[in-house]
Amino acid sequence: MTLGEQGAWIADGGITTKIPAYRVAALDTTGAGDAFSAALAVALGEGVDLSQAVRRACAAGALSVQVLGTVRSYATRSELETFMADAPGTVAESGEIK
Repeated sequence: MTLGEQGAWIADGGITTKIPAYRVAALDTTGAGDAFSAALAVALGEGVDLSQAVRRACAAGALSVQVLGTVRSYATRSELETFMADAPGTVAESGEIK
């Protein structure tokens, strides 16, 4: 279940886990859910485990909200990998950056 700026919940094998969002300055949330869904579908199709796939999807959503518009806000694989490697932080349960 997506939670926008709070990340997402996943359920896998009866265990639920909250995947935190990346902390970014949002300009336009239009299309963020589509970016999330597309990245999740690609990751799962590539055999990535659910937790890591949702982390990748959260990163795609975070990148998307930083750009005005939709199509031009969707990251390439290279942009997504760079963002995740250099991520500015994620929102912890307490709301602090971890």
